[in-house]
Amino acid sequence: MYRPLAFTAEQKSDESRHNNGWEMIGRLKPGATLRQAQAQLDAINAANMGKFPQFKEILTNVRFSTLVVPLQDDAVGSIRKTLYLLWGGAAFVLLIGVINITTWPSPGAACGFASWPCASLSARGEHGSRASCWWRTSC
Repeated sequence: MYRPLAFTAEQKSDESRHNNGWEMIGRLKPGATLRQAQAQLDAINAANMGKFPQFKEILTNVRFSTLVVPLQDDAVGSIRKTLYLLWGGAAFVLLIGVINITTWPSPGAACGFASWPCASLSARGEHGSRASCWWRTSC
């Protein structure tokens, strides 16, 4: 569940601002690019390095950074090809179902209406009557 955070005054203070456990989602202004957002966050990180010199060495050693990535890329990540494969499999199963429905004989086929395969087999004399077809229905 995503919800906005509300910080107390103590949480906003400089003494308790150091926390690496946050993952944030934001929306770009119309017309803004990912590069512009990344540049702004890099500027904020650089300003914080100067503002909090006691954390500078730690953050430099662990290569702390803030990355701007599209939400879909972050959510899908390395399983994109697998998701495409699953989507293709679902589409294939749907296609099989559509083909089965479109080739299924109509209920009136045994009552004299031409339908595949009964009508074509009966015309060639391979079946004795239309009633011997595999979908035998009553009229």
